[in-house]
Amino acid sequence: MSGRIIRPIAIAALFAVNCAAQAQAQTLGTATDAEISIWRIVLSFLLCVLVAVAAALFMRARMGGLLPSLPFSIARPRRLKVVESVRLSATSSLSIVDCDGREMLFLVAGGESKIVADLGAAAVVSGSAQERPRHA
Repeated sequence: MSGRIIRPIAIAALFAVNCAAQAQAQTLGTATDAEISIWRIVLSFLLCVLVAVAAALFMRARMGGLLPSLPFSIARPRRLKVVESVRLSATSSLSIVDCDGREMLFLVAGGESKIVADLGAAAVVSGSAQERPRHA
């Protein structure tokens, strides 16, 4: 039983020693010149820019700001919209939220949120004045 355990450990130790010996066989700084080709610098920079742009496009598509030119992006209309938000104190705010054409008044205080009022249908803009349904 102990032979089954010792044998893999010995093989792993020999492998580690062999890898360490190969790593020590080459020393750094033995090149004939220390100059780096300008093409290598330019291509490295372009590769970094390409990776950054691809990451930005991926994150934008993943976060919902979908780009119509991407084949995997499906434009979805947003159902929720914050119409207006007012900060009442350091820990509380009052917000009007539009969901599928219905406006609701939300109070967020501390760790709680509460629907204060259902304002009904969304406001209709006629000319320059806004008409809202009045509740008693």
